[in-house]
Amino acid sequence: MIEPFISPNWHVVILHFPLGLLGMGVILEWISLFWPRSAIRTGGRWMILLGALLAIPAVTLGAYAFREVVAPQTSIDSRWREVVRHSPWSDVQWHYMIRHVWYESIGTAVAVVTAMIWLAGSDNVRRKLYWPGLIVMTAALVLMVVGAWYSGESVYRYGTAVAAAQPHAGPLEVSQPQEDRQHEPDSSATAPADTTVEPSELSAAAEEAPQGDTHEHAGHEHPTWVRRFIPPVQLHLLMVGLTLSFAMAAIGLSIRRWSQDYGPLPASRIPPQSPRVAQPVVQESAEGPAQPIAPAPPVIAPPTMLLPIFPARFWLTSLILAAITAVGGLWMTGDWRLTALLEPVRNRDLDWMNDRLFWHVVFGVTIVLCTLLLAIITRVSRRAKFFTLLFIFLVVIAAVLQLWIGMLMLYDSPHGPVTGFAA
Repeated sequence: MIEPFISPNWHVVILHFPLGLLGMGVILEWISLFWPRSAIRTGGRWMILLGALLAIPAVTLGAYAFREVVAPQTSIDSRWREVVRHSPWSDVQWHYMIRHVWYESIGTAVAVVTAMIWLAGSDNVRRKLYWPGLIVMTAALVLMVVGAWYSGESVYRYGTAVAAAQPHAGPLEVSQPQEDRQHEPDSSATAPADTTVEPSELSAAAEEAPQGDTHEHAGHEHPTWVRRFIPPVQLHLLMVGLTLSFAMAAIGLSIRRWSQDYGPLPASRIPPQSPRVAQPVVQESAEGPAQPIAPAPPVIAPPTMLLPIFPARFWLTSLILAAITAVGGLWMTGDWRLTALLEPVRNRDLDWMNDRLFWHVVFGVTIVLCTLLLAIITRVSRRAKFFTLLFIFLVVIAAVLQLWIGMLMLYDSPHGPVTGFAA
């Protein structure tokens, strides 16, 4: 069994960044109301934007963390009903974790949408929506803090996803009884609901997979030390979140640029100026007649320069991250020749609507192609609104469907109906 370098998962690391950045940014924004021209406002707004965008990979990694700890003894090929039935969680743990998921999901969605509106809005829109946006962003932060409180209580009070390990034992082998701990939690909360696992009810993959490593069963041909530091599933989900974050920023900047011209203003848009022309000065000289001195030319202020916006760079970054996401997915499956992924195309007897892996690949390829086209369009043209909106719409729809299929694969096995969980 491969013990992960970061235990139990990467979610426990990245969750601090969106909470810290967003929390400090909102606080600085409220403080800057007393000093509107202070540079502290600029720093606070950058924190708000980064905190909102980094909340997306925190959520994608959180989805994996929830699946990993809810029933570690089950395989990734298990159906969700089997996972719930064999989960050792008590009703109190389910209560806290479900509320954690809902509060964090809603808070993240509100924060991301608010940041997107601010990023895409013109200067006039930002001025009009300043107070509503600040209040909504503060409410999103409150939701995320409440969700973090529920997870903290579940972990530190009821021992969710926590196991005491002996120095020379496996990571999930308990070294001392629960009642010998200094602070004994409520026994009704930590008592397993159903710790008896029937082997006949689990799949063959679940019987062979070691506890705590059920989601990393693919790609065994790779060195174990690589998978210890970079688990393929977590790498894949981290890249999913980062791809969505940069795509959101690229969408906002693409719309923002339509309301803003940057660079030197054309001559037709330079406001007329009527500088006062000085009268010629007559200088007398003893050697000859007085000579007039030409007045200095009037000083005309240069036209206004606006900050340039380059959404193509963000689309290109999204494209690179999407490619890394695809590589992580192939590493996770261990099938670099794509034989399993192309099986629905080769075998006409298979039902495409019951193969989630096939549609996961289809939507992933759609996202890569749309980001590539958007990077090209926004680079060569500043005013191609129709094609930009068309491919933005396609990439958003593909991303939403991709997330839905990904959740089905993560919680209800890679194969099954794409319309919902298997009955």
